[in-house]
Amino acid sequence: IAKLDSQGNHLLSERFGDSEQQYAESITTDASGNVFITGFFEGSVNFGGNTLLSASWDIFIAKFAP
Repeated sequence: IAKLDSQGNHLLSERFGDSEQQYAESITTDASGNVFITGFFEGSVNFGGNTLLSASWDIFIAKFAP
């Protein structure tokens, strides 16, 4: 995930998965500026809480504050 300013300049970026495959399927925002991402992953991911481990391919939904 990456955050850019209104001119397109890089503010921050973060990677959440290991060396296995992770894919975002849908990304949206709400009126408060929160970002929601759904997708699927193999291996492990950590969005800031506990590390999630997949059995094969698993799905995720993550919410990020602005």
